[in-house]
Amino acid sequence: MDDFLSFAQETQNTCGYTKEAWKILIVDDDVMIHKITKIVLKDMTFRNKNIEFLSAYSERQAREVLFREDDIAVVLLDVVMEENDSGLKLVEYIRNELKNSMLRIILRTGHPGSAPEEKVVLEYDINDYKEKTELTKGKLFTSIINALRSYDDMVQLDLKRKELKETQKDIIMTLSEIAETRSKETGNHVKRVSEFAQLIGKKYGFSDEDNEILKNAAALHDIGKIVIADSILLAPRQLTAVEFDIMKNHTVYGYDLLKSSKQPMLQSASVVALQHHERYDGKGYPNGLSKDEIHIFARIVSIADVFDALSTDRVYRKAWTLANTLEYMKRERDRQFDPFLLDIFINSIDTVKSIMNKLND
Repeated sequence: MDDFLSFAQETQNTCGYTKEAWKILIVDDDVMIHKITKIVLKDMTFRNKNIEFLSAYSERQAREVLFREDDIAVVLLDVVMEENDSGLKLVEYIRNELKNSMLRIILRTGHPGSAPEEKVVLEYDINDYKEKTELTKGKLFTSIINALRSYDDMVQLDLKRKELKETQKDIIMTLSEIAETRSKETGNHVKRVSEFAQLIGKKYGFSDEDNEILKNAAALHDIGKIVIADSILLAPRQLTAVEFDIMKNHTVYGYDLLKSSKQPMLQSASVVALQHHERYDGKGYPNGLSKDEIHIFARIVSIADVFDALSTDRVYRKAWTLANTLEYMKRERDRQFDPFLLDIFINSIDTVKSIMNKLND
């Protein structure tokens, strides 16, 4: 620590921090380590951003800071504090409880025997390991720069991934609206079905990720209609038996359009397109599946789709009243619809009505 000691005189930190500063959390029970680290790094900038220091002097304090601040770039983490493994417990808290994989963790220890480097690097998701006796000013500077570079690169990659995901969702919604427009149905049908499906998924207990996949898959449930001839798709009357058999094929057409994708969202959409007209009692189409043979996404979309279809005007009939729609769906409980999922939907009818008002035609 000789290089550090030459900086031991405490000075005021005059660095002009901005909202765009890199946040570095120092976790150490030694007050002097905090002071020295801040002095050594006080004038550091990286990619035109300054450094903002946060301090915690125990595992408990560090947990509070980490929970409160979700944009910390680097943590300089001592191993031995209240307990011999306090720092290692924090590593597990960051990675496993907070699910933060981007935060760069530099482990610093004055007791290497308590946390041997080889064991720690193998068993814990840290990004650097330093003994305090070897962490000179130059090495600390290099470690921080490497950590910030890695953090920034990960943040930028995550932003690009989110942008790509949003673009994918926009394309999905556009495709679904094209299909609905061809059938003279409003694009709001797609949006309502997606919102209803997401509502059921949330109440059922899906993770946010799975529920987002469900929402977007639901939007493509009728994508196969783009293959159906206008003379059938736009017929302002009840279809003949032959025409209805042709219309049924939109489920298979939709599946064929989407099945080759490797994306989880489109894979799910292909299954929903194929199965959303299956019935819980096995009397649906195209494959006569029943109960759990039907993917849960398709069982959910079936409820959402039928409810919206009955509740809104179609080219061949006027909308049913809410009371008549619910009466029909209750009769079809355990026949056309999964009873448990239908109960979730009906018990959420106030939210359903809010969605209908928000996305009214």
